Parts: sequence; structure tokens; C-alpha cells
Amino acid sequence: MIREVGKMDYDSGERVEAPHANSEGAGAVEEQRQNPSIEVTAHRIWKISLAAGLVEECLREKYISLGYGDRVDFSGARNRQELIEMASLVADPVLEDADYSFDIARRFTQEMAKGDLLIISDGRDSLRAIAQVAGDYYYDETKGNYGQCRRVRWLNIFSPSRSRAKIVVKEFSQVPLYRLRPPIINLDRFQELVDESCLEGSRSLRSGDRIAGYEIMAIGDEIIEIKRGKGTVIFLMRIVIEELSQLVTSSQIMIEDIRERRVFAKVDTALEKSVLNGYANVLASLVEKNLRAGIRVDGVLI
Repeated sequence: MIREVGKMDYDSGERVEAPHANSEGAGAVEEQRQNPSIEVTAHRIWKISLAAGLVEECLREKYISLGYGDRVDFSGARNRQELIEMASLVADPVLEDADYSFDIARRFTQEMAKGDLLIISDGRDSLRAIAQVAGDYYYDETKGNYGQCRRVRWLNIFSPSRSRAKIVVKEFSQVPLYRLRPPIINLDRFQELVDESCLEGSRSLRSGDRIAGYEIMAIGDEIIEIKRGKGTVIFLMRIVIEELSQLVTSSQIMIEDIRERRVFAKVDTALEKSVLNGYANVLASLVEKNLRAGIRVDGVLI
């Protein structure tokens, strides 16, 4: 069940007060510094399509590449005209002045910058991954026609790919690289996804982390205390997360069923419907984290 701090618990008639949040010490603080949250409103956001045959290599080797620009090294070019001049020096140039390939190459080599956020599309309706640009443009002649490259830090890789519907309101264009801005992208929903992504997959959930837009205030044996922004603190019973986790591991439901409020259509459960449907996003993220890496109580992984 969920109880809100400062409101009446109508089952007991008592006023609910927040439990004391335990500190995890300097080690936890240091780890949080190494995995800071990313404020999406402070960064430019791009949609980029990767060549189908290179996706797995890009994910593995932590880079992105484009095939626009042919086998031309655009290092040092400062504008579109200089890109054209560099291409004209190629023995058998295939690019023309009017070719929009130059516009794509300019965005990739000159506009994109370290710190920018990337949504890697999978077709026109799905997200394959989220990344942050980690390096400047470079040319890699070993990549053939896909030598225009940048290093990235993968924030999250979705397998299977995740629907873009709640993040990007329109289907992705076939243009390989372009900026995403509101209202086309829902920044609140994207922030939730990035918050989830900033928690390393191999690291357990702990106090101070953010997940699905909520801050984890404290984690106890029976209750997880969370807070969204300046809103009211709420308490989630761990038994709810554990039962949902068991339903997922037994293949009765999927995590996406929790997020899309389909649990009660799939299974017969005594869990409270208003809780599951009212906090679907954060519960789905907590279950996913619980199954992937566990949740810590007072520094102990359980």
C-alpha cells in the first residue's frame, strides 16, 4: 500500500509521519558523484539513425557513425561551404553542392557537441538506445562509407526496443539526424527515462538515487520512501515490488505490463489496483532494478 506523509491513515486513524532516512556514508556519496543525474533541459537532444548492420558494433564499441559524407575526412571544417570544398578534393567526389548530405554532415561534425543527448531510433516507432555524446567528431577510414564518427556513453540500451509513443509524440522521420524539441518530445517523460538510465545496470538501487522521476529518500526492510520534486513523500511497501518481481520472473507478466497498467488484465492478484495503476511508471522501474541488480537496505544488498 501507499501512504502519504502528513495525511491521515484511515485504516488506523493515526497521522502518518516520515521515518528517519539513514545515511549510507561517504562511499555512497562518492558513487552518486560518479553517476550524476542529467538534467535534460540543459542539453540538446538529437534523434539519430544508425546503419542496421553497424548497430551492434556501435553499442559494443561505444561510438556512433553516419554514412553521409562519403569517405571524406571533415576534420577542421567550420561551416557547410568548407565541407563542400573538402569533398571537392576527393578524386571521384559523389557529393554535390545541393545534396542534403552536406546538411547532415554539418549537423554531425559541427553542430553536435559533447554532452548532447541522443535517441537512437529503431524504425519510425521505437527507441533502441539513449546516449550522451562523449567526444568530438573524428574520421575513421577503417569504417568505409561510415567513417564519420563520435564517441558516446550509452545511458540505456533497450532490448527489445521500446515504443517512442510516450516520449516522442510523432513517429520518427526518415531523416537520419535532426534535433528534437518540445512539444515533439515530452521532456518530463524523457527525464524519467534518463533518470532511470543514470543508474548503472550492475549497481543496486540505494538512497539518493533517482528513478522514473522520483528521488529515493530511504529504503527499509519493509518500506521504500520516495519523493517527486517538492511534492509529498510517499511510502511503497516492498512486498508489492517483490510480488510484481515474482510475476515477471515466472513469465506471468512483463515489466511493460506494469508500466502500461495491464497487470490486472493478465493475472489475478490481491495487490491494490489504485496503487499499481497510480504509480505504474515508478513501480515498473523499481521492479526492473530489483530484478537486474537488487535494492539495498542500510548498505546491505537483499
